[in-house]
Amino acid sequence: MHTLSFLAALSEPQPKGVPIPPLAAGKRPNFIVILTDDQGWDDVGMLYPRDGTPAHPNTPNLDSFIRNGVLFNNFYTTPMCAQSRAALLTGRSYPKTGTMLVSGGYDFINRAEVTAGRFMQAAGYNTAHFGKWHNGRSLGYEPWHVGFEESWQPEQYIHLDNLMQHNGEYVQTHGLMEQVLMDKMLTWLDYQAGSSQPFFLYYAPNAIHRGSMRPGEGPKWTRPSPEAYKAKYRPLAAQYGISPSTTEVWAMLEYMDDVLGRLFDYLDGSAFKQDTYVMVMSDNGSEMFLGELPKSKRMPSRMQGYKRDVEEGGVRNYLTISGPGVQAGVIDSTLTDITDILPTIAALAGISENALPHKPWDGISLQNLVLAGDEAPSSGRRGTSKATQQQLERLVFSMGPMCWDANSVPKLAGDRRQIERPQPLLNFDSGGYANRELVKYYNLSADAKLQGFQNCIGVRHKEYKWIGRTNKVYRFQGDSHIELPCNEVTGEEGRRLAKLMSDAARAWWKSIVQDPDSMTKPVFYLGLSGWSVTNFLPDGAHERTPGHVTLLANGAHGFSNVGDRLCFATQVEMAGSYEVVVIYTAKSQGIFKLSVGSFDRIKAGAAPSLTAQLPALSILGGQYIGTIDLPASGSNKTETCFEMVGNTPGAVASTYLGVIRFTRLEPWQPVAVAAAGSGKAHAAAVRVRPGSIPPPKSMQRVSTASLPVLKPNRPGAVPVAVPAPGLDLTSGEMRWLVGVQKKQGAAAAAIGNSSGKQQGRKPGSKEPAHTAAAGKPAAAGALGGKAATASSRPATAAAKAAVRQPQQQQQQHTRVVHPSLRATPRMQLVEQEAIAAAVRLAAAGDSSKVDSSARWQQLRRQHMWPDGQTRLESMYSPYHSEGIELCRECQPQL
Repeated sequence: MHTLSFLAALSEPQPKGVPIPPLAAGKRPNFIVILTDDQGWDDVGMLYPRDGTPAHPNTPNLDSFIRNGVLFNNFYTTPMCAQSRAALLTGRSYPKTGTMLVSGGYDFINRAEVTAGRFMQAAGYNTAHFGKWHNGRSLGYEPWHVGFEESWQPEQYIHLDNLMQHNGEYVQTHGLMEQVLMDKMLTWLDYQAGSSQPFFLYYAPNAIHRGSMRPGEGPKWTRPSPEAYKAKYRPLAAQYGISPSTTEVWAMLEYMDDVLGRLFDYLDGSAFKQDTYVMVMSDNGSEMFLGELPKSKRMPSRMQGYKRDVEEGGVRNYLTISGPGVQAGVIDSTLTDITDILPTIAALAGISENALPHKPWDGISLQNLVLAGDEAPSSGRRGTSKATQQQLERLVFSMGPMCWDANSVPKLAGDRRQIERPQPLLNFDSGGYANRELVKYYNLSADAKLQGFQNCIGVRHKEYKWIGRTNKVYRFQGDSHIELPCNEVTGEEGRRLAKLMSDAARAWWKSIVQDPDSMTKPVFYLGLSGWSVTNFLPDGAHERTPGHVTLLANGAHGFSNVGDRLCFATQVEMAGSYEVVVIYTAKSQGIFKLSVGSFDRIKAGAAPSLTAQLPALSILGGQYIGTIDLPASGSNKTETCFEMVGNTPGAVASTYLGVIRFTRLEPWQPVAVAAAGSGKAHAAAVRVRPGSIPPPKSMQRVSTASLPVLKPNRPGAVPVAVPAPGLDLTSGEMRWLVGVQKKQGAAAAAIGNSSGKQQGRKPGSKEPAHTAAAGKPAAAGALGGKAATASSRPATAAAKAAVRQPQQQQQQHTRVVHPSLRATPRMQLVEQEAIAAAVRLAAAGDSSKVDSSARWQQLRRQHMWPDGQTRLESMYSPYHSEGIELCRECQPQL
């Protein structure tokens, strides 16, 4: 067995009783749920075995938090991030929510589900989300539409000066993304101190996810963190024979841990400490880069697999909980799952499951394990002694993405065009669709046997683990979770257990297929709650012409023959006129028809439609095809179909379709409504969905000018599409977006001294400046946040001088602007990064002298936006999708 190294890492837990007294009867607790990104079991400092060298991750703040709460060491997530987020937010197995993948139109939580935001809001909680979302990329699926009253969502994986969305409105922030998010979150918590309502906060850092791609660069196998952190770990690679990718992980882990430390310190010093449950976990196993060797240095647990796999390395994770009535310094080995989080929160809050009607939860409340008694146990390892019979007998199912693909499109049936159940694609033994990108990723042969869902399922039951692909069973003893021959169960017992769990997997999959909303593609909403822009993402189509149109991770490819089409489920919430822009590339011109209405009327040619000739385009851009007048759908089943109706004879047709972008032109007509449970009035459109936030007033002022009327090349011909312009950056509403400001303002913004609006402050408020400097005076807490410090301080003379003479003034700037920081070399390096950013902004000069078109081209390339987006709302980029690294068609030229 291989247990000694783990005992050395975990050591014997030291039970500390119940440091925070249980809540008084009738007192409603607060909740903070933290879901980190790609942090596996071995990526927690205290869980990593020590060998006497500095070659290991350091997470002292997280370690301390775990030692002062209960650690669940048999906790399971899904193999990938979007699926785990869906399971956490709904309490349900992720295929039922529609979230089958991390992209490809299967990274949405369907609207039939009730999210934790909506559920807690209905129970009278203030709700907030900060960080990564990854559960919807179009109108109606963002956090501000599914129950979160406050949301700060960063642009995907942009770690410096992030253009965030605050409840849907874009706000340019300055500084390191994770530190800025923490600033926003601590400020929001301050407001909650004066509220009579409890709160539910969902915090999802982007760390430790790898960096993003840019056009023409190919996969970017890096993990962004401030240079000061990388400098600490970089020498370990050569000294101890460790992959540089692993040392980058450890640098990013320590950076993330410092950011988390700010929150833990804040809670320790606030009244929230006594009535707040804090839950920390990650979304899947460790992400291993290709060539990140030796694996034993990154994952000394020797667990097999990693992110994407159903083996332990891909799905076993940690869950730690602290709060009132929770035993501290305890390890619980009850089998638990990420779907348990929402039922546990409801139970701890005393909320009836019927507070808001929802689909049945698959998770089991852990309340009995969280509140296990007031007395300190005799041993910190309490095993499963507090588990119920239901918890002892449960089975936990994991399904990897190898059996499903963006181009997996179930057949539709019936008058309402719902997924046909059953059908061959969904057959347990022979169905599924080999994931093309993962076949490339794992370098599998083209004829690899992947069909049949058993090949992608793993099952945990008691101390056993079954892997469907091999039909082998393993017994885990102690801390050894290794699927190798040393733990394999063979002979008659092995065959008996394999059949038991194979049959259970078959029954589980049957329940998935029978759920009427499982594996569904999103419904695309037009005019929802007064918002103007809807991006119809081609990978979200619920029907396509097989063999001629292929759905990709971030679009669609094909359209070679007349009749090739995509169709989308649609709901027109608000009648009106909608401009339509198609963003695409094509080797040859083609004629396309877009129709919106019932499918029968679309087939009969009686639905509202637009037909236009789309020219060949080598660079991804938008072409305006016209304005369409649409009635509200009401209870009618509506679809949108995009069909090729003409092509160039003899030409090689090859089209990459990125997005079809609808923009509503009707003037916005607000009415005053109050968001449920918030006590705050919002301006809302006539139709407001429960949990939805209408656009803020500042966005109402940004008008979209009508595009020109299309004209055919000759009488009787089809109108020719025209290039759609980009944002008009000459208007006062847009000038902030390109940094049109004085040099003093540029310097101040780069070090975090931005205006109240840019820091998310209430107008006229005097809120405390929750900055990296204020969060912790010691280096451990302040590291990495110096680019986002002291938001309430005015720009100093030293800061101005640093712009004019950066080389001479950097040391003086550090002393004057940040006197509270410890002057360590690592901290000075981070300060210098901020100064350099200020210098770059100032060197750009007054951008108002540059014409709007040139400024827009510079801006869109910076954010990887294609041309043709006329309104700053729901901005689209193909490079904000995951899973495109090995997909050549998914990487168009911008």
